[in-house]
Amino acid sequence: MSSSNEPRRGARATASRRSFLCAGAALLAGGCVSSAEERPPPAPARPRIEGGRRLDGGRVVVVGGGLAGLAVAFELRRRGREVVVLEAQSRVGGRILTVRQPMPEGQRVEAGATHVVGDPDLLALAEAAGIPVEARPRPPQPARPLGQVVLRGGKRRVYPDEDHVPPDAELTAEETALGFEGRLRRFIPDAATLDPYTVRFGPQHLALDRVLAADYLREQGASPGLVAGYDQAFGVGDGLAHTSALSLVRDVANLLRERTLKGGGRFAGGSDGLPVALAAKLGDQGVIREAAVRRIVRAGAELSVTFERRGKTEVLGASRVVCAVPSPVLGEIDIAPPLPPVLRRAMAELRLTAVTRVWIVANRRVWLERGEAGTADTDTWIGRVRDETEAQSGLAGVLGLYRSGASAREMDKVFNRGDGLSGKVVMDAMERVHPGLRETTRHVLSKSWEEDECQRGAYAAFAPGQLTGYGPFAWAPVGALHFAGDHTSHRPGFMHGAVSSAKRVLGEIEADEARLSSGG
Repeated sequence: MSSSNEPRRGARATASRRSFLCAGAALLAGGCVSSAEERPPPAPARPRIEGGRRLDGGRVVVVGGGLAGLAVAFELRRRGREVVVLEAQSRVGGRILTVRQPMPEGQRVEAGATHVVGDPDLLALAEAAGIPVEARPRPPQPARPLGQVVLRGGKRRVYPDEDHVPPDAELTAEETALGFEGRLRRFIPDAATLDPYTVRFGPQHLALDRVLAADYLREQGASPGLVAGYDQAFGVGDGLAHTSALSLVRDVANLLRERTLKGGGRFAGGSDGLPVALAAKLGDQGVIREAAVRRIVRAGAELSVTFERRGKTEVLGASRVVCAVPSPVLGEIDIAPPLPPVLRRAMAELRLTAVTRVWIVANRRVWLERGEAGTADTDTWIGRVRDETEAQSGLAGVLGLYRSGASAREMDKVFNRGDGLSGKVVMDAMERVHPGLRETTRHVLSKSWEEDECQRGAYAAFAPGQLTGYGPFAWAPVGALHFAGDHTSHRPGFMHGAVSSAKRVLGEIEADEARLSSGG
C-alpha cells in the first residue's frame, strides 16, 4: 500500500487583505482584519494533559488538517479562540499534495487539487494567508504548432495541430453546432434552474435523484457520443452509469456559475502553499501532526477526543469538536453516544471516487524534440497522457496519467504487483505513445487516493437517492459536534467547496454560542 504522505515509486524505468468570510457575512462582524500582513494573536500554550485527560470549556478541537479544518481553525484563532488541529499525517493539506521530489530542475506536479476557482471566500482566504493566485501558466509558443499524438485502435497517428484531431466521441451535427455551453443548457436543462448552494431539495429534485445520470442524458436526446463525452468530463465514482442525475445537474449548475467568476488560476509555487501557510499561522502548538483520532465522546457540554501519537494515547477536552475528515475515515472513529441514523448512513454508504495519478519523469522531453505535444489521446488502459510540466522551464519533463473509478483500481493493481515490474508495465504502454521515452525516463511514480488510509478516495460520488437522502443537509451539527469537508458542501472535490463548508461551520458556532450566551 502506498504511503499516505508521498507518492509511491514504481520500478525505476530507465535505460538510463480581509477575513476570508468578511464579504456578506454578518455573522463575522468585528472578526475581520484589514490586511493580509496582520497576524493572528499568539497561540495559547498547548494544554497540559495530566492523567490522560483535561477538559477545557473554551477549546475547539479540529479533527483533520485538510483545507476545511485549517480554514475553520485559522478563522477561530483570529477571533482569539484556543484551537488545536489534530492531523493524522506528518503533513497538512489532505488531498492537496504538491509533489516536488524526485522531480528534476525544480519542477513540481500536483497529486490532488490544482485549479483555483475565482470563488470570493477562497480568494480572500488565500489573501489572508499571504498566498498569491496567478493566472494559469501557459506553455511557450513553439515556432510551429506541435503535432497532436493520437493512439487509437492500435495505430499511432500524429495530426498537425489540435484543430485537426478527430473527436474521440462522435457528436451529431446539432450537438456540434450548439457548442460547449449550448450543449450543457440543451441536454442538462435542469442545471439552469437549480441553485447549486441549496441544501434542501424539492420534489422535482427527488425525481432527478432517482434516475441515473446516463439515463437522464438519453431522455434529453443526447447521442451516445455525447453521453460518452460527458462521462469523461463529469463522471465521478464509477461513471454516469452509476451516479445520480441530480449529482450531474448540480455539478453543471456549479460549472455554469463558476464560468462567470474572475480571479482564478493557480496558487503561485504550488497548491500546498495555502494549507502550509495556514498551518504556519496556527503554529506548532496549534497543529499536532501524526495524531490519529480514535474516539470522540460527548458528555453534556463537554467533549473529549482520544488520539494516538507516536505510540502514546492522549486525550484532549474541548467545548466543541469539528470533524473535517472524509466520510469513510470519519466512519472509523468511535463516536459516543452514536450519531443520528442519517449521519451513520452517510458515513457507511457515501463513497469517494478512486483516483490514481502516475508520473513518468524524463531527463529530456523527447516529444518536443520530434515537434510533438506531450499530451496525447489514447484508447488504451493508460487513458489520456498529460504533459504536466509543459509550462515549466527545464530540459527535463514529466508526463502524467489520471485514472478514476474502475480504471484507477486497475492501475493500482499494476503498482501492487509485488514483482518490481510496475514501472516496466507502464513504460511498455507509454513507449507506444512516445517512442524513445524509455531511454530518457528516470522515475515512474504513482499516487493512489483510494489506498491512502487518511483519505479513502478523492471526492464524493453520489449514487441515486444519496443526495436527497443524506446530502449537505445531513451534516448539521450534533450538539457541539460539527462536520466540515468538501463532501459536506455544494462542491465536492474542489478547494472552494472545502472553504464553503468551513464558512458554514463557523456560522453554526457563531449562532449556537450567541444562543447560549442569551440563555436560549
